[in-house]
This record gives sequence, structure tokens and C-alpha cells, in this order.
Amino acid sequence: MEYSELAKYAKEKKIIFMSTPFDEDAVDFLDVLMPIFKISSSDITNIQFIRYIAQKQKLIFLSTGASTIGEIKEAVSTALGHYYPTNYPITPQPTTVNSTTCHHRML
Repeated sequence: MEYSELAKYAKEKKIIFMSTPFDEDAVDFLDVLMPIFKISSSDITNIQFIRYIAQKQKLIFLSTGASTIGEIKEAVSTALGHYYPTNYPITPQPTTVNSTTCHHRML
């Protein structure tokens, strides 16, 4: 099945279609197919890539894997800075950061 077919099927079943892009071309391709981007934990330090995704102004599901708190803070700060450039810095809210309780408290 092609991505567009999967996205259509997911919509019919009321399932959120989500995929993890690994380059800017994939971000552009997936942008019209899904309401949320998932960023792989392997890209958490790829700040340029996070900025590119954030410019799409969609929700971001950020996988943290074995990332340090500092890496997570920088990634979240980067994404939020592109969502709300006129209100920066932003205090992350529980609805904008999917993380463990420990990570949430530290952010």
C-alpha cells in the first residue's frame, strides 16, 4: 500500500495516520497526509531538521529514547520557538510535551 492509501484508510477508520520522516523531502511529502509529525529519538539532536518540521506548524510527537534531559530541552525549545515565535520563550504545557512524568517535571 502507498502512504496516501494508508492515510485514507486510517481516516476512514478514524485512526490518526502518523509516520516518521527522516529527511526534508519526506517531511514535505507527508505534510499533506497527516496532522502530526513523529520525530525519531535518533533525530533529537538534529536541530535543523526539528526546525524544518516545526515550520509546518503541526503537532509533534517527539521520541526521546535514551536522550539526555539537555537534548530533550533543546529539541522542545526549538520546536516551540517555531510554533510561537512572538511569544518565546514558552513554558511547555502538559498538552504540548509527551514524556514520562520525570521528563515533564524537568521541562
